[in-house]
Amino acid sequence: MEELYYGVNHNYDNMMLKWLCKNYKDKNIADCLSLNIGGFLGTIELKRNPYRMGKLDNIEKAIRQDIKKMLLSAKKIYDYSIECEKESSYNLWEYDEKKDSLQINMEYYIYKYRVIVEYIMKILDEVVYMDIEKYKKEHRKKFVDNYEQVNKKMEYIRKLVIRNNEKDLDLAWFDEIRKVRNQLIHEGASCMICRNSNEPLFQVYNLEVDDLLDADEFLSNGNVISCKYFIAVTIAYLTYFIDTIFQLLKDISDGEEFEWDYCKLNYMVTGNEYQEYQEFFDKVCGVSRNIPIYQETLFKMVEQYLVLS
Repeated sequence: MEELYYGVNHNYDNMMLKWLCKNYKDKNIADCLSLNIGGFLGTIELKRNPYRMGKLDNIEKAIRQDIKKMLLSAKKIYDYSIECEKESSYNLWEYDEKKDSLQINMEYYIYKYRVIVEYIMKILDEVVYMDIEKYKKEHRKKFVDNYEQVNKKMEYIRKLVIRNNEKDLDLAWFDEIRKVRNQLIHEGASCMICRNSNEPLFQVYNLEVDDLLDADEFLSNGNVISCKYFIAVTIAYLTYFIDTIFQLLKDISDGEEFEWDYCKLNYMVTGNEYQEYQEFFDKVCGVSRNIPIYQETLFKMVEQYLVLS
């Protein structure tokens, strides 16, 4: 068995895993995050383009269903690692249906992860207003593409979090996942799988066989990354981001007109009836406490790495 090493972000990763265990081990992640986003959207109205509120409600529903799909693919990957423990031999050149299935599930996981991030970006893009014309004039630009606009708005959100005495947010992983997903979908990149005892390992390569994920950031042997560790950490990052951002946005009042670099909030609070309804519905039906088996599998992975730490 080849020795694996924790990455340069291990301390931060460990903090995120502990946070996830503390806050979500006994809660349904998909339903809780959906209730969090829905509670925010149900109490606001956009100042510009208020007709888009219906579109944002549909995005919230899409986030819930795609988180469930993402966690289902994570369970398939965990199940494969358990089967690996039972097998004493492994021939790289033999056809291995389980290994091929793992490859497909890892690619699907990355794809769904990116889709969820994209949905969140669409919501944040609507609730943050940027004065594009003023930005173009002062920066002497004729055109500002959507990617630059979203980056500016995301940086505004980060400043808003810092301003409200929250911990700083690491947003670099958003862009890394975006690039990998785009190469998988549009540029012929592929996920390669190999084994190390009960740690299935992977790396995503482009057609020139370049590494697309920085192995030094995760539990790896320097070249290929632990599938389970990658899943546990990236879900913790995503959950923390959604939980932090939408709770903060929900708690900000209309009078807090924070402006930064041509950006400011683009909504007004209209009431708390929807949020109260969501909380009542959850209390009566126990939606957020209905823990599916695929989520139980996620926390087996999370606790494995917390124990090893």
